[in-house]
Amino acid sequence: MQKTPKPRSYTGTTNPAESPREVTNKALARRAAAEGIVLLENDGILPLANGASVALYGTGARHTVIGGTGSGMVNCRGSISIDAGLKNAGFTVTTTQWLDTFDADYDAAKSSWIKRLYDMSEPGNFDSLYRAHASNPLISPKAPPVPPQAGTDASTALYVISRISGEGADRKEEKGDYYLTDDELELLTAVTAAYEKTIVILNVGGIIDLSFMDTLPVNALVLMSQAGMEGGNALADILTGAINPCGKLTDTWAYQYSDYPYSSEFSHNNGNIIEEYYKEGIFVGYRYFDTFDVTPRYSFGYGLSYTTFNAALQDISVKDRLIHLQISVTNTGSLPGREVI
Repeated sequence: MQKTPKPRSYTGTTNPAESPREVTNKALARRAAAEGIVLLENDGILPLANGASVALYGTGARHTVIGGTGSGMVNCRGSISIDAGLKNAGFTVTTTQWLDTFDADYDAAKSSWIKRLYDMSEPGNFDSLYRAHASNPLISPKAPPVPPQAGTDASTALYVISRISGEGADRKEEKGDYYLTDDELELLTAVTAAYEKTIVILNVGGIIDLSFMDTLPVNALVLMSQAGMEGGNALADILTGAINPCGKLTDTWAYQYSDYPYSSEFSHNNGNIIEEYYKEGIFVGYRYFDTFDVTPRYSFGYGLSYTTFNAALQDISVKDRLIHLQISVTNTGSLPGREVI
């Protein structure tokens, strides 16, 4: 007797309407994303005035990376790009035509890239397709030049640097990965020359080279990371001061790639992408930089705020082999905020 197959079940929903749970969780995701954003540099330009006109450039402006590859990416109804988040917050984005032109070039490059991945893999073999994807990332097309009216329609520009990251590969010491591409550096240089103020947004899932900070007049540097489906709105919350940045670095950002111990043997650097031997032992991150007196660009736990705090030790005691600290934290600035001790 032939059995009737059970109907296919889904872990998600096929209902086009958002449930109350989704609405609640979107608000939570937006708040969590904003509180994870780290303010690395700010000469006073941030927060921006509500309703200001801003220019927007970079691959991640509309093609914002919301999560990593593999298990770092989940399905969602949609996501808020940086461009959309700025507009939702009341900003006027003056470079719509530039973004539209770049979009058309990007979509063409992406279609060609997808076809190339399938040509490189075995038909119907997901593993071979995944391997092709991991070793052949999408290369963004050359961006259009900064428009002639740049600097007259807005005094402030935002430049977005994006990098996809995930479990398939480590950060490579190459342009387009750890380093900026020639095109990215050329565009960023043009943007800083055309506008009075420039804010760089790091839409990245891992550490990249920041040596451009030593040569270009960048007024603020914001580590957005891969901030999820509400990332664009969360970034706007930080830029407007609706939420005071309170995120802190969970990594040590070095001045150069070679500052990291045994970086010469990372993944592709020694030709062995199957086995990885961690010869640095316990000297990972701040343990190495502190112990061997290597000065980082930004240390573990670093992060600025729009306000200031004072932390004072009130009491210290030892009980049951545990050290107990009582610390008083005072907001000494003019804006509400949170501080990590």
